[in-house]
Amino acid sequence: MSDQEIVSGVVPALPEVLAVFDEVDLMGYPFLKLQRECAEPTLFEQDHVQIEITSPDGKPLATVWDGDLLIFLCSKLQEEIRRGREPGRWVAFKVNEFLRFTQRAKGGSGYRQTIDAIRRLSKTHVVTNIRMQSKPGKERGFSLISDYRLETEETESGMAEVEVCNWLHSSIMSGRVLQLDRGYFRIGNPTAKAVYRVIRSRDAKGETEIGLGELQRLIGSTVEPRRFKFNMRQLVRDQYGADGKKRFPGYVLDMAQDGARRVDLLTWTEEKSYAEVI
Repeated sequence: MSDQEIVSGVVPALPEVLAVFDEVDLMGYPFLKLQRECAEPTLFEQDHVQIEITSPDGKPLATVWDGDLLIFLCSKLQEEIRRGREPGRWVAFKVNEFLRFTQRAKGGSGYRQTIDAIRRLSKTHVVTNIRMQSKPGKERGFSLISDYRLETEETESGMAEVEVCNWLHSSIMSGRVLQLDRGYFRIGNPTAKAVYRVIRSRDAKGETEIGLGELQRLIGSTVEPRRFKFNMRQLVRDQYGADGKKRFPGYVLDMAQDGARRVDLLTWTEEKSYAEVI
């Protein structure tokens, strides 16, 4: 597969820096595991939204780290839309392009980790009624990645082609995406990564706070509520490093309490405006 080869319906590799975009439902619900090597099914139900995530062969489910690949694919499709094109579901890219985009270390290990992510995403099966709530009793089933083709040689310069599932592709094409801060890829903690995505999706609706119980459900955290509260306090405390630099991008976080409901809250204020590139 040459660098210049463009298969009909395939989004080609783009050399320039891409704006970072993610799909709103993937951001706001627990589609991805926080723990590595976890095959335990996810069963989520809230406000008429139902999600069931399983691994048919019992192997580990896709993680929030693997979700970086979905963000990359979404960003490439969004760039094609910005250029006035109608991209298909297949996306071609160099593994090195993905590693650079997500600010990951290059090399053979980076290639193997990317391939493992593609495989987990392709084997993570979703059943949900999201975007079908107006049709009672209806649901859709799909894998997060429908199909893929890879170079057999394990090098960072190898090419990959990935088919985005129709559920995700149709959402992107209809504009259900939000721009992320590029600093998202520098967040080192999976819980913090998931929290950022929920905050970004809620901030786009004009919200500035969320109850810790709801937040824990939305990111799929399985720790005890008391431990989760401690983790959120630690996230607020550590949002700035010892050098004063911001570790949590885009927002200033704080903790509060809704006295009437006796609910602990995570609150946020936007640190900067997100440019609309749609």
